[in-house]
Amino acid sequence: MCKGGILMKRYLAIIIVCICIAWVGMHYNQGKSRELIQSLDSTTENYGNDSIAFSDSSLEKAIREKISKPSGQIYKVDLENITELEVVSANIKELSGIENLTNLEELNLSFNDINDISNISNLTTLVKLNLSNNYISDISALNDLKNLTQLNIRNTLVKDIRPIGNLSKLKILNISHCENIDLENTHVLGKLNNLTELYFYNYELSDINFLNNLTNLTNLSLYLNNVTDLDSLNKLTKLNWLNLGFYKSIDLSFFETLTNLTELYLDYDGDADISHLSNLSNLQKLQLSSHFFRGKSNLRDISILTNLENLTELILFDAEISDISSLQNLKNLTKLNLAYNKISDIGALSNLEGLTELDLSNNQIADIRVLSGLVNLTELKLNNNKISDINPLKRLSKLKILLLNENHIHDYSPVEEYYLKLNFKDF
Repeated sequence: MCKGGILMKRYLAIIIVCICIAWVGMHYNQGKSRELIQSLDSTTENYGNDSIAFSDSSLEKAIREKISKPSGQIYKVDLENITELEVVSANIKELSGIENLTNLEELNLSFNDINDISNISNLTTLVKLNLSNNYISDISALNDLKNLTQLNIRNTLVKDIRPIGNLSKLKILNISHCENIDLENTHVLGKLNNLTELYFYNYELSDINFLNNLTNLTNLSLYLNNVTDLDSLNKLTKLNWLNLGFYKSIDLSFFETLTNLTELYLDYDGDADISHLSNLSNLQKLQLSSHFFRGKSNLRDISILTNLENLTELILFDAEISDISSLQNLKNLTKLNLAYNKISDIGALSNLEGLTELDLSNNQIADIRVLSGLVNLTELKLNNNKISDINPLKRLSKLKILLLNENHIHDYSPVEEYYLKLNFKDF
């Protein structure tokens, strides 16, 4: 054979071999591609199909109600759309499984039997969390919940509150009635300078210097019985809601800087000068509870209230008050509670035509003629007084609640026209 023919055959052989290799490679890769596609299909099909187990039947029941799936397996994909969950007073003890609710933004598990919250540590999308009234002592699981803006652990067994110091976005915090708190660590609260509301009613609290940095507070609840340095309160000029409790003599001069207050609740027993309240002209709601006055004659004088003309609600309960003439100019009042005092003359109430709720129970009142003009009243409590004539009540047809027990009344006919419409009565 000539040399050219041999070369031609070699070239043809090489071409055939290349074609065979390409053909084999193509089919091999197709097989691999099929395997890859099948694998991806399998992964896609199984995505979110992992079965989720909840060890606590009460929690599982709540989840099933939330996803409208009363029976069958619960899969992760079933939980993806849950952003809010509220399960209150359901006897929940364990939270196993809740860690799969990774899109939760609001969670309320108050009034349950929970003691371990470690399962919520990865719920990093949480914004609002309520764990109040449980048996929780360790809150280290909160460390990574950096998006929290509201946290309520009221009435729990929590000891170490240092994890709260890492939650810089917090705006509302309730740690009231957590009697096991290590108060040496309260300084961490000073790091929460975005707080607008703090509820920290603790009977052993003695140091409130952490308030120095919390100048954005608008709502504050504190128990001050063991606190001696109150200077921090002077700086909270944005406060408009304040609840304070203390059972000893205390200097109330800090109120002179809190002129933005609109609501004030004081539970107090001790010698104090309440004249410092007189410049709180923006007050709309004021409560001086029973302990405030008991045994301290200088606190029976409520003349300082004359200036508080914006008041809409006033509670002076069990204050041994006899003279209420200073209330006659408080024409914006809609709710007034003067129960358990020594009042006999209620003439000052004649101008308070906007009143809808009035409690004069347990006083020494006999003459109620002035009440005939208070036609907007829906709730009136006159029980335990010295009343015999209730003719002045004849026009008070808007009443829904009327208490007249323990008086000297024999004729109830003046109220017979609306008697059957009353939602509650005691006669």
